[in-house]
Amino acid sequence: MFKRIFANRYGIDQLSIFLMILSIGFAFSRYLWFIGIGIVAYALFRAYSKNFSRRQMELQKYYNFMIKLNMTFKRIFGPITTKIKGFINKSKQRKHYKYIKCRYCSKQLRLPKNKGKIKVTCPECKNEFITKT
Repeated sequence: MFKRIFANRYGIDQLSIFLMILSIGFAFSRYLWFIGIGIVAYALFRAYSKNFSRRQMELQKYYNFMIKLNMTFKRIFGPITTKIKGFINKSKQRKHYKYIKCRYCSKQLRLPKNKGKIKVTCPECKNEFITKT
């Protein structure tokens, strides 16, 4: 059935699906519902269009925008997620390892637990000190 409807037409792509989902968000708004209708109309226009090259250009612009958006989110939230993952990893290893800071350069070191007094060499500043684990 859909093959006959979309014969020689552009059809539905990821941009059209995104526009439909976006229009649902506007549909529940009390004052902006008409924008949702306009977005649905544009998505349907894209699906029934015979101008393949123009629709492909729009789709490529959408992909480029999403890549830039993804890179922006990674730049903003990347350090935060790295810290969260580090904290989770550290909390899982607390049973077997003790975390201390180097007395000279403040680099964090991971030492095995329950080994008594051990001689520690900092990999950053190469200073040696004795600590209890």
